[in-house]
Amino acid sequence: MTRKLLIGFNWLAAGVLSIVLLLAALMPTDFFNKEDWAKPVILIVTALGFLLILNAIKKACQNISARTYRYWLYGIAGLILIAQVWVAVHFIDATRADVYFVRNQAIALAQGSHRWAYYFKVYPNNVNSALLESVFIKLLLGMGIKAPWMILNLLRFAWIDTGLLSGLVLLKHWQHWRPSGLLLMLTWLLSIPVYSYGVFPYNDALVMPLALNVAALGWLFVNKHGWQRWLAGVGTWLLLAMGYVMKSNLVVLIIAVLLTVGLMVVLDKTRWRLAVEWLVGSVVTLGLITMLMTTAAKHNGYVKDPELATPVTSWIAMSLNPDTQGQYHGADFYPIRNTKTQAAKKKMAAESIKSRVEQMGPLGLVDHFYQKLGVFYSHGDFDAINLIAQWLKAPSRYILHQRHYKFWALLLTQSWYLALLIGSIWQLFTQRKHLISTAMLSLVLLGLTAFHVLIWEVEPRYALPLLPIIMLLGCEGWSTMPALALNFKRRLAVSWVLMLGTLVGMLNLMQMSKKVTVNQISIAMQGNGAYFTDELSNQV
Repeated sequence: MTRKLLIGFNWLAAGVLSIVLLLAALMPTDFFNKEDWAKPVILIVTALGFLLILNAIKKACQNISARTYRYWLYGIAGLILIAQVWVAVHFIDATRADVYFVRNQAIALAQGSHRWAYYFKVYPNNVNSALLESVFIKLLLGMGIKAPWMILNLLRFAWIDTGLLSGLVLLKHWQHWRPSGLLLMLTWLLSIPVYSYGVFPYNDALVMPLALNVAALGWLFVNKHGWQRWLAGVGTWLLLAMGYVMKSNLVVLIIAVLLTVGLMVVLDKTRWRLAVEWLVGSVVTLGLITMLMTTAAKHNGYVKDPELATPVTSWIAMSLNPDTQGQYHGADFYPIRNTKTQAAKKKMAAESIKSRVEQMGPLGLVDHFYQKLGVFYSHGDFDAINLIAQWLKAPSRYILHQRHYKFWALLLTQSWYLALLIGSIWQLFTQRKHLISTAMLSLVLLGLTAFHVLIWEVEPRYALPLLPIIMLLGCEGWSTMPALALNFKRRLAVSWVLMLGTLVGMLNLMQMSKKVTVNQISIAMQGNGAYFTDELSNQV
């Protein structure tokens, strides 16, 4: 029965991704549309072309020696390193919105200031991000590095790449190392979100690899002994605690791991005493890390103001706005924020929730959740292309033709995303081995989706922790799919279909992909922090 339950979690996750596949292929322009999009036929034909190329790579991997395969892995690893270092050195993001406040506060803390911006009275959830970044900035300033942004980019890339290493550990364990390991590294090399979030100075990069890291460490904890087991165990405790204190929505990761541990005990995959020891360690670590961050905030001069903080229910009310697909909306935020007391804020938010639920009704809510699902999942770049639109430093050619490059990047990224979704769906429906680790990843996917689609405000970047999961499952799925063996007639038919699709695509692209010169915008004119007026700052 428990085994069927694990398969059920995987099938449910596959069902969600099946809907996502349709949204991402046929109607990405309906959700969060700020980009130039190619027609769906182009995306689908390009995705099919990628699948044929991947099929050829799979066949090639089966016909080479283990030594040659290992050299291929080393070669791709070298390309990943070169590409990430080049991007880290040449692209410095101009911080905007929340990142603007976090970065400025981190600089102030690193320089010894204990005065906090009014923003953090309203948004206490970003205090820990500012504290963590200030540690690195202070360390680098102490080393004489006056502009540490390039170093921080490199550190961010190094941390994101731990997700790749964890994914490779799991694929090695899943016994489809050839070609899944190479395909995952190739996916990482070509992933626009990896590069974009590597230079985006916010906590999204911090939480991006956590699910795969915890899954890999969890496997080591169960299968190793002695100091190796407990080193892996401490690693899971620290990662779960760090994820939660940096982004509270990652409580779903903690819940998924706890459910997985319980299922392992029921399936007799681990001893109940070992599970209890792990549970105690995780609870103690979470408490200590939370206490540490609270103490650090007080030590650095931060004091919460209960009357100014925005209540949790205000975000739920915002998420139920059908006119904005549940995304952040200033017209929802400011009336609640400007209400004087916490009780009044909660009352206003509760009334908004009630009125919107009654106004939409059951069918309206279903349609609204569908819209939120599209915002959350339909874009394969996870909004990376919009988030890093302005730069302190970037190659001049890229700046001048930024829209042109973004169009092509989005086309290729979205098509690769479709191919990954197809592989993930196949893997989740067909997986019968290693159900524990796969089910844990499915639970994370289902939990974070439910949290943002059914309850909370939604943005594409909130789904970023799920991208490495989709990468892993997609590459494993490509590896386990039946090899495409085509005779002459079938090759001819496929060639004609692809030729016609390519022709239609080229005609569309000739109309859309024009080099558009984008004038450089002065940093002073970017409106950094302008969305958050400081009207009440004289009161704090």
